[in-house]
Amino acid sequence: MSNSDLQDFLREKSKQQPSKPIDWNAKKVSWEKALNKLYLQLEAFLGNLISEKVLVISRRPVTVQEDYLGSYQVDQLVLSVGSEQVVFAPKGATIVGASGRVDVLGQAFTRTLLWVNGDGSNPSDWSFIVSRSPKLKLVMLSQDSLLDVLKDTMAQ
Repeated sequence: MSNSDLQDFLREKSKQQPSKPIDWNAKKVSWEKALNKLYLQLEAFLGNLISEKVLVISRRPVTVQEDYLGSYQVDQLVLSVGSEQVVFAPKGATIVGASGRVDVLGQAFTRTLLWVNGDGSNPSDWSFIVSRSPKLKLVMLSQDSLLDVLKDTMAQ
């Protein structure tokens, strides 16, 4: 690249409009709403088992610390089944390639759930990571994918 190419490139860049700044507070609020909608969807998937007292669902507050969003409090969703627990633990909204991330922590394994679309109110807004390499593979949240994740994360 010659000096004139560099100058032309930078002159062109200087004419571009600055990008709109990110409203971090609005991002945090939408993340909190999406989490609540996710938890309601999970409770709907498991409704019969909750009413049969096969499992108990509870929420517990946790503090999350993120760049740009700072420190804030959200709920974890805890599924208690017998002597075991599976925790849906929010990790954050400043995630590369997604709008948010929730880790699913069990005794045997941890899986990752990503908020990938929409406002978080539909199961199709959320996807589990099935594999990371050689290429990222996602599976949409459904009762079937939730069953697979619970089988993976819980002790056998």
